[in-house]
Amino acid sequence: MQTTRRAQNHAPIPLIAAVLAAFIIPFLTGCSKTPEEHAEIAADPLADFEKRMASVRALAATGGQQMLLADVAADSRNWRVWRSPPAAKIEAVLADDERIRRAAADRLDEPQAIAAFAKKTGWEGGVDIAAGMMGKMTDRRLLEDIAANASSAFVHVEALSLLDDQAALADIVKNGTDRKLRFFALEKLTDQQTLAALARMAFPMNDAAGVDIAQAAWDKLTDSAILATLERGNLADLINAGKLLAEIKGDTIHKVDITLRKLAPHPLEVTIPAGTYFVCDNARAQNMVSTADVTLRLLGDSQHTGTPAAGTTRPRDIPGVLDSFRLGAPTNAGGLAKLVAAFGRNKGSDHTKQAAVWIVTDDASYDDLGVLLHGPGGRRAIGEPEAAEAMRLCDEAGIDIKAKSIWRDREKILVGLKTGELKNWLENHMQP
Repeated sequence: MQTTRRAQNHAPIPLIAAVLAAFIIPFLTGCSKTPEEHAEIAADPLADFEKRMASVRALAATGGQQMLLADVAADSRNWRVWRSPPAAKIEAVLADDERIRRAAADRLDEPQAIAAFAKKTGWEGGVDIAAGMMGKMTDRRLLEDIAANASSAFVHVEALSLLDDQAALADIVKNGTDRKLRFFALEKLTDQQTLAALARMAFPMNDAAGVDIAQAAWDKLTDSAILATLERGNLADLINAGKLLAEIKGDTIHKVDITLRKLAPHPLEVTIPAGTYFVCDNARAQNMVSTADVTLRLLGDSQHTGTPAAGTTRPRDIPGVLDSFRLGAPTNAGGLAKLVAAFGRNKGSDHTKQAAVWIVTDDASYDDLGVLLHGPGGRRAIGEPEAAEAMRLCDEAGIDIKAKSIWRDREKILVGLKTGELKNWLENHMQP
């Protein structure tokens, strides 16, 4: 009996040991970890899932650790660049990692932590969670911060959609880096003075969206007093009236760069008509003629624009960025004016338009047109199709193409044309 009683007294020992191993020791061990260590475990996609989840619970239960929890929810380590699991376990690792992130996000309740998560998160599920949290944000300053700085465009838009503060929206329009989001913020602007200030703003030259934003802001204006201040005129007239300065520089054979500086105290709408003639200050470089109408509003102090153009003095060099121009008049004003008018009715390529201009201004032959190359040492840019189309452009403009030197090259050009409308045109014109 004594032996039996001793055995019965020792029977619970294995059970107690099991409870200690399963619950008490891990709890005590977990309690000994710092919040940073818990965050490290929770963020490790290859750590044991239960240990990760225990660390998430520990962070949520410990006061003042919401920012660490936000980091876990937003930015668990990327296993692709950290250390890769075996291929067979990738899907399981991804699934478990997403469960951990969602568990961390679900435990966020402090506005600052929610904002940190919303700005930082980039994984698909996290973006959806963050976007859903935006409607619960009552601190407008945090919402503005998210709208301006979220890494996800979707979260940006959700935050922006809840903003109505005109100054905050204007700040995003002026200083944002994403073009679409800047225009989204602009669409929400209604204050006329704010829109007018944006319309007149001199955006930096390296801000590709700046000019478009200024024009779009002006288009949203409805205040008649502000709109009435706009004066319209063409480039030459406004310069002659002392209301505008223009700095004109070379760029390529197909474009000149123009920087406009407003002298008038009010906004200007400036038209640079097709056929505007630019005389180069460098006698070795070609003069240029604009090949399309360009109209822009000069709302701030200055604005830069590229104007489609073609060279008019073929034997000279192609102008470069160091070459300057002034407005002038062409020697063959009548023929050039007819040709440029035809450009508006024909969507020919830049090379075709260049060929047509040289035919009119320099009586260029097919060989002469070969001076324009696709890069140094490249093949000729104006081949038989471009030359034939240029000849047709001249003909449609009322210019006697048969009186031009290139007409002597018609047989050579015809051989290089594919069967079609352009070849038929040339064959028909070659009939006696």
